[in-house]
Amino acid sequence: MKITLTLCLLCAVLNIRTVDSSQELIKDLVIGFTKTLNECVDELGYPDSVKQDFYDFWKPDHEVTDTRFGCTVICISTKLDLLDPYGQLHHDNAHDFVTKHGASDDQAKHLLGLLHACDKEIPESSSQCTRTMLVAKCFKKEIHDLDWAPSVEVILAEILADT
Repeated sequence: MKITLTLCLLCAVLNIRTVDSSQELIKDLVIGFTKTLNECVDELGYPDSVKQDFYDFWKPDHEVTDTRFGCTVICISTKLDLLDPYGQLHHDNAHDFVTKHGASDDQAKHLLGLLHACDKEIPESSSQCTRTMLVAKCFKKEIHDLDWAPSVEVILAEILADT
Protein backbone atom coordinates (compact mmCIF):
# COMPACT_ATOMS: atom_id res chain seq x y z
CA MET A 1 0.00 0.00 0.00
CA LYS A 2 2.81 2.43 0.91
CA ILE A 3 4.58 1.68 -2.37
CA THR A 4 1.42 2.37 -4.38
CA LEU A 5 0.81 5.62 -2.51
CA THR A 6 4.44 6.66 -2.97
CA LEU A 7 4.31 5.88 -6.69
CA CYS A 8 1.07 7.84 -7.08
CA LEU A 9 2.59 10.80 -5.24
CA LEU A 10 5.74 10.62 -7.37
CA CYS A 11 3.66 10.50 -10.56
CA ALA A 12 1.65 13.52 -9.40
CA VAL A 13 4.81 15.50 -8.62
CA LEU A 14 6.36 14.58 -11.98
CA ASN A 15 3.15 15.54 -13.76
CA ILE A 16 3.12 18.93 -12.01
CA ARG A 17 6.75 19.49 -13.01
CA THR A 18 5.91 18.55 -16.60
CA VAL A 19 3.00 21.01 -16.63
CA ASP A 20 5.15 23.73 -15.04
CA SER A 21 7.97 23.16 -17.52
CA SER A 22 5.48 23.10 -20.39
CA GLN A 23 3.95 26.38 -19.21
CA GLU A 24 7.47 27.83 -18.96
CA LEU A 25 8.17 26.60 -22.50
CA ILE A 26 5.02 28.21 -23.92
CA LYS A 27 5.84 31.43 -22.04
CA ASP A 28 9.34 31.49 -23.57
CA LEU A 29 7.90 30.81 -27.03
CA VAL A 30 5.35 33.61 -26.67
CA ILE A 31 8.00 36.08 -25.55
CA GLY A 32 10.29 35.07 -28.43
CA PHE A 33 7.42 35.27 -30.90
CA THR A 34 6.24 38.71 -29.79
CA LYS A 35 9.67 40.38 -29.95
CA THR A 36 8.71 41.75 -33.38
CA LEU A 37 5.10 42.55 -32.42
CA ASN A 38 5.59 46.33 -32.24
CA GLU A 39 7.46 46.35 -35.53
CA CYS A 40 4.69 44.45 -37.33
CA VAL A 41 1.85 46.49 -35.81
CA ASP A 42 3.64 49.69 -36.85
CA GLU A 43 4.42 48.40 -40.36
CA LEU A 44 0.83 47.31 -40.89
CA GLY A 45 -0.54 50.59 -39.48
CA TYR A 46 -2.69 48.79 -36.92
CA PRO A 47 -4.06 50.30 -33.69
CA ASP A 48 -2.82 49.33 -30.23
CA SER A 49 -5.90 47.13 -29.80
CA VAL A 50 -4.13 44.53 -31.95
CA LYS A 51 -1.21 44.50 -29.50
CA GLN A 52 -3.69 44.18 -26.66
CA ASP A 53 -5.13 41.05 -28.31
CA PHE A 54 -1.63 39.55 -28.16
CA TYR A 55 -1.18 40.51 -24.51
CA ASP A 56 -4.58 39.04 -23.59
CA PHE A 57 -4.42 36.06 -25.94
CA TRP A 58 -3.66 33.36 -23.34
CA LYS A 59 -6.39 34.47 -20.94
CA PRO A 60 -8.94 31.64 -20.96
CA ASP A 61 -11.90 33.99 -21.43
CA HIS A 62 -10.30 36.24 -24.07
CA GLU A 63 -11.79 35.80 -27.54
CA VAL A 64 -9.84 37.17 -30.50
CA THR A 65 -12.22 38.38 -33.23
CA ASP A 66 -10.12 40.95 -35.09
CA THR A 67 -8.66 39.41 -38.25
CA ARG A 68 -5.80 41.90 -38.05
CA PHE A 69 -4.51 39.61 -35.29
CA GLY A 70 -4.02 36.93 -37.96
CA CYS A 71 -2.27 39.36 -40.30
CA THR A 72 0.06 40.33 -37.46
CA VAL A 73 0.82 36.65 -36.75
CA ILE A 74 1.71 36.26 -40.44
CA CYS A 75 3.98 39.33 -40.28
CA ILE A 76 5.76 38.08 -37.14
CA SER A 77 6.08 34.55 -38.56
CA THR A 78 7.58 35.96 -41.75
CA LYS A 79 10.11 38.05 -39.83
CA LEU A 80 11.06 34.98 -37.77
CA ASP A 81 11.44 32.92 -40.98
CA LEU A 82 8.73 30.48 -39.87
CA LEU A 83 6.85 30.51 -43.18
CA ASP A 84 7.86 29.03 -46.51
CA PRO A 85 7.55 31.02 -49.77
CA TYR A 86 3.91 29.87 -50.09
CA GLY A 87 2.94 31.21 -46.66
CA GLN A 88 2.81 27.76 -45.07
CA LEU A 89 4.56 26.83 -41.84
CA HIS A 90 8.19 25.93 -42.57
CA HIS A 91 8.47 22.85 -40.35
CA ASP A 92 12.27 22.77 -40.02
CA ASN A 93 12.50 26.46 -39.14
CA ALA A 94 9.52 26.20 -36.78
CA HIS A 95 11.08 23.15 -35.11
CA ASP A 96 14.35 25.07 -34.70
CA PHE A 97 12.49 28.08 -33.26
CA VAL A 98 10.66 25.92 -30.72
CA THR A 99 13.76 24.00 -29.63
CA LYS A 100 15.79 27.23 -29.45
CA HIS A 101 13.27 28.41 -26.86
CA GLY A 102 13.67 25.34 -24.66
CA ALA A 103 11.53 22.58 -26.15
CA SER A 104 12.76 19.03 -26.34
CA ASP A 105 12.51 17.33 -29.71
CA ASP A 106 9.36 15.51 -28.53
CA GLN A 107 7.75 18.72 -27.26
CA ALA A 108 8.57 20.48 -30.53
CA LYS A 109 7.00 17.67 -32.55
CA HIS A 110 3.94 17.72 -30.31
CA LEU A 111 3.47 21.50 -30.61
CA LEU A 112 3.95 21.44 -34.38
CA GLY A 113 1.54 18.51 -34.57
CA LEU A 114 -1.06 20.61 -32.73
CA LEU A 115 -0.53 23.49 -35.15
CA HIS A 116 -0.80 21.15 -38.13
CA ALA A 117 -4.02 19.59 -36.77
CA CYS A 118 -5.51 23.06 -36.19
CA ASP A 119 -4.47 24.12 -39.69
CA LYS A 120 -6.29 21.12 -41.20
CA GLU A 121 -9.40 21.97 -39.17
CA ILE A 122 -9.86 25.43 -40.73
CA PRO A 123 -11.52 25.69 -44.17
CA GLU A 124 -9.33 26.87 -47.04
CA SER A 125 -12.02 29.34 -48.11
CA SER A 126 -11.12 31.75 -45.32
CA SER A 127 -8.82 34.69 -46.08
CA GLN A 128 -5.22 34.10 -45.00
CA CYS A 129 -5.53 36.53 -42.07
CA THR A 130 -8.83 35.03 -40.89
CA ARG A 131 -7.49 31.52 -41.32
CA THR A 132 -4.37 32.33 -39.29
CA MET A 133 -6.48 33.89 -36.53
CA LEU A 134 -8.67 30.76 -36.41
CA VAL A 135 -5.63 28.45 -36.33
CA ALA A 136 -4.22 30.51 -33.45
CA LYS A 137 -7.51 30.23 -31.55
CA CYS A 138 -7.57 26.46 -32.09
CA PHE A 139 -3.94 26.18 -30.92
CA LYS A 140 -4.77 28.23 -27.81
CA LYS A 141 -7.64 25.87 -26.99
CA GLU A 142 -5.39 22.82 -27.39
CA ILE A 143 -2.70 24.35 -25.16
CA HIS A 144 -5.31 25.21 -22.51
CA ASP A 145 -6.68 21.65 -22.73
CA LEU A 146 -3.17 20.35 -22.01
CA ASP A 147 -2.89 22.82 -19.10
CA TRP A 148 0.21 24.27 -20.75
CA ALA A 149 -1.10 27.83 -21.04
CA PRO A 150 1.36 30.32 -19.58
CA SER A 151 0.57 32.91 -16.95
CA VAL A 152 -0.49 36.11 -18.69
CA GLU A 153 0.87 38.19 -15.82
CA VAL A 154 4.33 36.60 -16.11
CA ILE A 155 4.37 37.08 -19.89
CA LEU A 156 3.41 40.75 -19.58
CA ALA A 157 6.00 41.37 -16.86
CA GLU A 158 8.75 39.85 -19.02
CA ILE A 159 7.63 41.69 -22.16
CA LEU A 160 7.55 44.99 -20.27
CA ALA A 161 10.98 44.27 -18.76
CA ASP A 162 12.39 43.81 -22.28
CA THR A 163 11.07 47.18 -23.52
